[in-house]
Amino acid sequence: MAEKLLIGDVTALTGIAAGRIRHYEKIGLLRAEYLSNGYRVFDVEQVLDLLRIDLMRSLGVGINDIQRLVDGGQTTLADLLDEHRTLLVHQRDRLDQLIAAIDAATDCGDGGVNEHILRTLATTHRDSIGVIGRLSAPLSAPIAAMYADLFEEWKLPVPALFGQMVLPPAATTLLKQLAETPGRGVLFDRLRTLAGDVIALGENLSAATELAHTWIEQQLADPLPDDVIRVLRGVRPLLEHDPVIVQGFRAWARSINPAAELCIDEIATRTAQRGLETVSVIVLPAAKPALHEM
Repeated sequence: MAEKLLIGDVTALTGIAAGRIRHYEKIGLLRAEYLSNGYRVFDVEQVLDLLRIDLMRSLGVGINDIQRLVDGGQTTLADLLDEHRTLLVHQRDRLDQLIAAIDAATDCGDGGVNEHILRTLATTHRDSIGVIGRLSAPLSAPIAAMYADLFEEWKLPVPALFGQMVLPPAATTLLKQLAETPGRGVLFDRLRTLAGDVIALGENLSAATELAHTWIEQQLADPLPDDVIRVLRGVRPLLEHDPVIVQGFRAWARSINPAAELCIDEIATRTAQRGLETVSVIVLPAAKPALHEM
């Protein structure tokens, strides 16, 4: 009869705590035999199983994945390790990104200031692209880099709240589609001009009202390129009532000056009164009638 080892003996031989051995048995990863007195005993093969399980755990493999292997399905050890390696690479890349974000935030020369560090961190990770907050789904690296470069050129102030707000999934869709739309440059140039004009308002409330009127009329007189309008119109139903989009730009404007907030409110009020289609501050032209309606 093969030698049977008590749990204390197994712990002494393997260095694996008795509590962990019991846990593996309880969740079905390991089998134990029981003597008439109720003591657990293990044979050599079961101890080897225990060592294999613990080795996989030391590599960071999850319990559920080990269970797939133990259950004897179609997953081989090579398959499992290949899957786990892919996961580890993603985790490594994520850690590299976090380290880079911390280095960038703390590289202030004079030791840094808490508020500056927190603001920099808030807009350089967690899938944030700075000016417009965090995305609910990350952009691909090339598209994210394009927007990061674009907004860096704008030199816009970023309120702590606005830089960390989680934008709706439709916002990610919009950014992806705009990145592939040739006419996006016209849209970005106009928004950059508006942002600069809003920032320059200072305390001039009458100028804020006039700017709102001028902005609306200019967009109606000179509509955006058709490809941009198609993209905006496609996501508009998903964005028009979203609280982040509705309130987010107001929060940004409010952090600048009272006139900036008034301007954003005036744009929203006047376009609503006139029944115009908008995506935040962007005014869309009247839809062209279908051919069968002409």
